[in-house]
Amino acid sequence: MRTISEDEPLVINRTICDRMDKSTAMLEVSFNQEINPLTVNSDSLYIDGESLPPSSRFFFSKNGDTIKVVVPAPNDTFRLRVEGVESYSGITMEETEIQIEIIGKAG
Repeated sequence: MRTISEDEPLVINRTICDRMDKSTAMLEVSFNQEINPLTVNSDSLYIDGESLPPSSRFFFSKNGDTIKVVVPAPNDTFRLRVEGVESYSGITMEETEIQIEIIGKAG
């Protein structure tokens, strides 16, 4: 059920990043609207300026507003850039860059 106004900009509501092992983490990104999964791929998210590997698999929540993906994370923080993501109503998110702190420590 889509209830967000088409005039509302698409933004990130929340991020969570949990350490999986010393070199990877599970990144969860929640948006204020349902995301069109056809607009999310390895070139949509950048970690410290590098796109994700082409083999990255994205998982979407049932209501479509949250994505999860395993990301390379050799450090305890990184810069996340999101670009080219669209909502189901066709709103393209403005390029956004934020600092992410990983829960749990490497090593």
